[in-house]
Amino acid sequence: MSAVLAVLAQQRAPEAEEMLHAILEVRYRLWPLNQPETWQARHTLARCMQAQGRLAEAEAELRATLATVEPRHADRSEVLAIRSTLALVLLLDEQVDAAIEVYERLLADCRRLLGDTHLDTLQVEHALRRLRDGD
Repeated sequence: MSAVLAVLAQQRAPEAEEMLHAILEVRYRLWPLNQPETWQARHTLARCMQAQGRLAEAEAELRATLATVEPRHADRSEVLAIRSTLALVLLLDEQVDAAIEVYERLLADCRRLLGDTHLDTLQVEHALRRLRDGD
């Protein structure tokens, strides 16, 4: 996965996406969908779609990934990251009310899990404040 992330960081999203499809083909064949490594690959795939402006596809991939998360794993950092990306994709797609809803739930969970002063909590709080203030 680190090679895929490096390719994506170089703004070569189509190439990274192709690599992810190959990875996911193997993962889908050999492992259950509800594995953190699969979530990470699917999350990165959605980020590739987002980078290419395919926001509806990115949203669908993120929601499908979240649907595979069992309740006992809902508090994992990988899941919080997927939810954060979902909020961003919704915002980029001008679905402001839906993005606010995702950010509100995410903020409550970040406060509960990470505390009020954790960087991730503060970033979500800042994003939500900017949305509510219309920035």
